[in-house]
Amino acid sequence: MTEGNGSPAAERRHLGAGEYLVRLPAGDEFAFRVDAPDTKVGWRPRRGAEATLAEFAGTAVVLEGELYEVARAEPASTGTGWSYWLRSWDGCEPIRGLVHYGVEEVAREEAELAGRRQRQRAAALLALAAPLVGLMPGADQRRLELQLGFPAARATLIGAVLGLGVSFGVFMMGMAQSLAPQEDPSLAWTVDARPAALYFVVESLVRLWVALQLGEPMGSLPVWLPVSLVRAVRGSLHSPARAVDGRELRRRREMWVETLEPVLGLLEHDTQSRLAESFPAFDQLRATRSSVLWQGVFSVISVLVAGSYLVSDPRLVDAVVLMGAGALGLEAWSRHAAWRCGRVRGSVLGAFLRPLARRLLA
Repeated sequence: MTEGNGSPAAERRHLGAGEYLVRLPAGDEFAFRVDAPDTKVGWRPRRGAEATLAEFAGTAVVLEGELYEVARAEPASTGTGWSYWLRSWDGCEPIRGLVHYGVEEVAREEAELAGRRQRQRAAALLALAAPLVGLMPGADQRRLELQLGFPAARATLIGAVLGLGVSFGVFMMGMAQSLAPQEDPSLAWTVDARPAALYFVVESLVRLWVALQLGEPMGSLPVWLPVSLVRAVRGSLHSPARAVDGRELRRRREMWVETLEPVLGLLEHDTQSRLAESFPAFDQLRATRSSVLWQGVFSVISVLVAGSYLVSDPRLVDAVVLMGAGALGLEAWSRHAAWRCGRVRGSVLGAFLRPLARRLLA
């Protein structure tokens, strides 16, 4: 193919994704020109020598089985995109970067770009849904962080802040209604909602501390526990209708250990050590920390609720609950101090979990 003046014309071929490969005429300084709609990752042009810097060769490009150098890169003459000029590689220079180029590589880059854009869109939607995501189990928040890049601890932080604001507002309205000479019928429900609101106030404060001080995610128990239990039960029920082999049985046990890790942290040190040996994903210190936090939350809630009932309508059962909750709160404080020193310490409540631990370790 020749131009009107008899000289050979450049051959331009579309490789996909808006990229074109131009084969330049023989005798030209460059062998190829690549026209791309945007800058190409990893394609660095030759850098000339400067006063304090030596000359560096551009990226090496494998094209049609031959080796070329990115000698020049500049904005395309059309005003959009970039043009890369390739020339045969000088074998005397070391290769500092190597890429392959062709139809397959362009298609792969296009697919990777589409995947990145999809993950970015999903991350943007996830940011809007952060208050709900922050209620999910911590393991799910970590998985979303790995897949979409949205920080799991940030989701917990946002969810905890909003939860604290709403629950504190409901609790204060309920207190105001209970003390008012005449109740507002439209807000009467806030009086009965005070115990639940108080729970979420304390839980939100704990989740805030975990997100800010430890930089880790933590879900809300009323969401985390049902979701985890349903998932574990469904995983067991949806197994093939055949005799359960060793691998299937282990998979089920691993699922239950992951689901119940915050509860299994109540077990004594020796039992937790055996669980860690049998199930590598089980982290003793993490399980202990989670169990200490939840034990502290329920102890504080129980002390506050039982104390309020004792003040308004003293009963023996409320006094017993107050003393028991106080003892568990002190135990949680002691376990927290041990955890901060890197030690695992169980709770008296772990006695109720020993039969389950024996089944998991059988």
